[in-house]
Amino acid sequence: MDRLGEETGFDRVARYRRSYLDTVVPFCNYRGFDEFSRALGHNLNAVIAHRSPWIFIKNPLLLFFAFFGYWFPSAEEPALILRRPRGKA
Repeated sequence: MDRLGEETGFDRVARYRRSYLDTVVPFCNYRGFDEFSRALGHNLNAVIAHRSPWIFIKNPLLLFFAFFGYWFPSAEEPALILRRPRGKA
């Protein structure tokens, strides 16, 4: 991705290896959501259902990933932020 940015003449502003959804805030990390979704069969209707929080009682490992999933990433979603050099149209 860096090479693509260089080839197009843009300046790199930032590079990320992780998803913007991956934070250290409990219940706000990509791995936690990924495991939660997997436990519910990757069914979005089940994920947003009112009964879905009860899955944490049936599967305590989900609670672990809800708190500590940031440190056990399940995927990389690289991102590159590029900016057109100043003075070039």
